[in-house]
Amino acid sequence: MNLLRTLHNFEVPQSFQSGQTCCWCGLEIDKAHIVECSLCHQTFHDYCKSSVFSPCYCGPLFPMETPYYHNLIPTNEKGLCSVCRKMSGPLMKCTKCTLYFHEKCTLCSPPLCRQASLPVDFYTHYLVSTSRGRCSVCGKVIQPNQQSVGYHCIYCEDQFHSTCVSATLPISVLRCPRDKLGLSKYLVHPSDIRQDVVIQRESQTPLIFVVNENSGGSRAKRVSSLFEKYFSTSQFVLIQNIDFAANRFGNYINGSSISDKIDNNLVVIVCGGDGSIEASIDHFGPYQKYLILPYGTGNDLSRSLGFTPDEILDTIEENGLSALREVLKLPTEFVDRWVLQVSNYKFGKNEEFRDFRRFTNYLSVGMDGAVAQKFSESRSYGPSGPFLNKCRYALSSTALLDNYCLDIDTKVLLELDGEDVELPPMDCLVFMSSVTCYGGQRLLKSSEEAQKMDDGIIEIFYIKGSLEMGSVSVGMAKPTLLARAKDIVLTIKPNFVLPFQSDGEPFLLQNAVIHLYTESQILFFSERKKMTSD
Repeated sequence: MNLLRTLHNFEVPQSFQSGQTCCWCGLEIDKAHIVECSLCHQTFHDYCKSSVFSPCYCGPLFPMETPYYHNLIPTNEKGLCSVCRKMSGPLMKCTKCTLYFHEKCTLCSPPLCRQASLPVDFYTHYLVSTSRGRCSVCGKVIQPNQQSVGYHCIYCEDQFHSTCVSATLPISVLRCPRDKLGLSKYLVHPSDIRQDVVIQRESQTPLIFVVNENSGGSRAKRVSSLFEKYFSTSQFVLIQNIDFAANRFGNYINGSSISDKIDNNLVVIVCGGDGSIEASIDHFGPYQKYLILPYGTGNDLSRSLGFTPDEILDTIEENGLSALREVLKLPTEFVDRWVLQVSNYKFGKNEEFRDFRRFTNYLSVGMDGAVAQKFSESRSYGPSGPFLNKCRYALSSTALLDNYCLDIDTKVLLELDGEDVELPPMDCLVFMSSVTCYGGQRLLKSSEEAQKMDDGIIEIFYIKGSLEMGSVSVGMAKPTLLARAKDIVLTIKPNFVLPFQSDGEPFLLQNAVIHLYTESQILFFSERKKMTSD
């Protein structure tokens, strides 16, 4: 609940219709005991109106285009139901506004959840339930009862009685300093949003949580429940709705360049796997900072940046906001992003190259692409955790029996930095930009020159057969390093359909010429950079 709110304006209605119910207790109202809010037109018993704590969202301060509903989950915590004001019985808790409700009370008219926008030009408090403290308005000790309930501001920790909260308070009380959590520059306040578009502020670096709810066996959903009460609802976006979020933050995205102050741009927290990272960069652009919470299967980019997936996820889920603050203090490093362009040829004529997709980890063609294709199909039946996904990946190796993914050396032509390369016998060709592959495996031998992720050069490996493929994927063998290059042209010979995968996303190509080169560099928070600097 935002402190800046409008209370109901109760009046006796001029007309009466039988069958109306009280929005507070849910019981039917007779003509002798009805009152109505002149702003939102909700009806109540006249003897219930003194107990109504829910704000009226239809007054001049709240021209809301759409209502914002609670995200309720069962809880064992003790609290006061925001509808009936009683503590008895099992409760539901909203992850966004922290209000408590009995399940049966949600069928009445619970107060709406936190609003996304406010037509004011200053930052107000944001209040969540509390049971102790001293009210900053009246100075009295907060003792929750059926007439009043306590709130505290999550940003500055000021305390308030619900009966002391109103829009008539002076600006000095309504204004929130927002500095005690150390998150003020990462927040999007309701006053920063106009017509569902976030206004760009020079001092702000908003966080955006991009959540893939299917990652980690749906474990990524926990991120929202951990942080929703601290950040605006506009700062959380499901991966399938990422287009809308990119439009909402368009002022931060459009016109950005690497020469701008990147510290004033967005921080995109990707809660998912390598595929979710690519989707986020596609929509928010290369000029933001990116933090990975690795809920995927392989999580190779996160590993390449020095993170241990289970370790960082356990830390975030156990310590919440304090852990997030520490991760946001990590140094950053640039990672090359490669563009894959495709030109199809038919009847002896080549089309112009067009952008097909981009990747930051690796691209492979042959056996690995076929296995990824089969794994993607099996995973679509339902989300699973990393361990089960790895088991599914192993079972997908039956795709190696298909001839279309074998003998890659006879089906493609390779040109590196303008020179043709003769290919040895192979069943898989891997173009690798990240340090690890296949869920944490380093492909370079210890005697070979160390790999870099920001030099515009990609390492090219080949795998001879299915036995070597299996050994490489579990770290028992190393593939052969074919070459290093900055500009790659791969031509698929006529009449062949080849399986590819880039960062875990499979696809098929035929009758095509593929051009690979570095397009940009992306800034990621890095544990590896911290270890290097130490």
